[in-house]
Amino acid sequence: MDAIIAQIKKINENPLIQEYVLTGGEPLADLEKCQRLIDAMEKPVYINTTFPTFTDHPGDVQLSKIKPMIEFINKNEKIGGLNVSRHMHQQFYEDVLPIDMFAHLIKKHIKLNVVLSQTFDINEFKTFIEPYRGLENVSICIRADYRQINKNNLKNRDDVFEKLINEYEYEMSGGCMVCNDDRFWDDKMLISYHRGMEHSKVIYGNKIFVNDILITIDGQIYDDWDFVTNTDFERWVFGNFTLDDDVTEYEKDPVYIDWLLKKNGEDGILWS
Repeated sequence: MDAIIAQIKKINENPLIQEYVLTGGEPLADLEKCQRLIDAMEKPVYINTTFPTFTDHPGDVQLSKIKPMIEFINKNEKIGGLNVSRHMHQQFYEDVLPIDMFAHLIKKHIKLNVVLSQTFDINEFKTFIEPYRGLENVSICIRADYRQINKNNLKNRDDVFEKLINEYEYEMSGGCMVCNDDRFWDDKMLISYHRGMEHSKVIYGNKIFVNDILITIDGQIYDDWDFVTNTDFERWVFGNFTLDDDVTEYEKDPVYIDWLLKKNGEDGILWS
């Protein structure tokens, strides 16, 4: 925990990192440790969870078991929302709670992550999301199985996209280079579609763009999901707060540049 929190404190100082995501395992299985991590975080926090069952007994007994978790989520001002896994085809290792048992009790936004592992059938999908249509704090995020995507079959307008755009109102692309996400609306329900390769880092020429910075349970930091460290990574991320040692894109932001120079031991005089 001490090693993880030491890394969190570094990330708190980086203005280019906007939020934290607690994933697992199951973060809600140990609320005390979860709270300790959140206390150290100075940016919005999102929690990845399956929201599993914690007892074989249904109804009131089950609700009494999850009540502490719901109170924990609702009372933490830093928690911006939940990312709850609910897949169309993949099976979970544990039993999971029906969304309608707890969604109305949670005051934060809930994004359902729906990982696809078979051919996408639009009618099957419409049936799948029907129970969630009346839940105002719930949106749907369709996620391609990244393990099945490579540079040869990654497309912006793939088969899933074509089926979605013919069925729902298209809003926009989210602009993520890693996820290649698009957003649709089914009446008042937001449906997003994320697909990309299983990585977090994108390299264009001499520029490096990192979508996620990963802190593992032993307190190590990585810049990609394959856990291959770059000897310059910590200097890039925690030194000049830029991943390509080039801050010219911020030259028109004098407040940022002044802060950046002072952070690196300079006297804060702006560039001419």
